[in-house]
Parts: sequence; structure tokens; C-alpha cells
Amino acid sequence: MEHFEQEKLQKVWIKFANSISKEMPRLYQVLKSNLPNLKDNYIIHLQVDNELQKKDIEDRIFSKITGWLKTELNNHQIQLVVNVANVQQKKKIVYTATDKFSYLAEQNEDLLKLKKSFGLDFE
Repeated sequence: MEHFEQEKLQKVWIKFANSISKEMPRLYQVLKSNLPNLKDNYIIHLQVDNELQKKDIEDRIFSKITGWLKTELNNHQIQLVVNVANVQQKKKIVYTATDKFSYLAEQNEDLLKLKKSFGLDFE
């Protein structure tokens, strides 16, 4: 049983993703954009964006990728857990200049200071 690190896990993960790139391009993209995290007791957590991605992984490549990880990392205690990321809040669509400014001001408080300093307003 060999101990492995997050960095090694990600290298092996990318290698697996590359191995399926031609036959399963959609899953390849999911695996490349969602790198796993190593937790205690060799449990590997993969967070995906939606239920469809989770189901696709579980139905099509779960056993293949689990076997790959166990072999490549020389550890048969590895467990893979696939979770769906929390649903993000609905994005508010900004239409007016005031809405756009408010949205940007939430990202950067200095905009409010500039608006006040220069006495700026929207028409």
C-alpha cells in the first residue's frame, strides 16, 4: 500500500481523462474541468456541476476510473465519491445602467467611493 498525494492523484486523473478523450469527449471535458480532491482514508471526492454529469460518470466510467486509480496509485483502498455541486443561486440579469453598477459595486466596493467622490449619477 503506497501513500499518495493530491498532486499525484491529479496527474493520474488527467492521464485517465486523456485516455478517454476520443471515445468519450463529453466525459473527457467533465473530468478535465472537475479535478478530484483526496480526503481521509483514501476517499476521493469528485464534484460535478449537475445530476446528468454524475449519472453519466456512474453509468459509463465509474468502475473503469476506480480500477484505473487503484492500479495507477497502487492502493486498493481507494473509494470514489461523486457529488453534485450546490445549485447556484439564479443569476440576476442586469438590464439597466443602475443594475449594472450595483452588480459591479458588489464585486468592488471602490466603485461606490468613486461614484460618491466624483458626484457621478446615471441618466
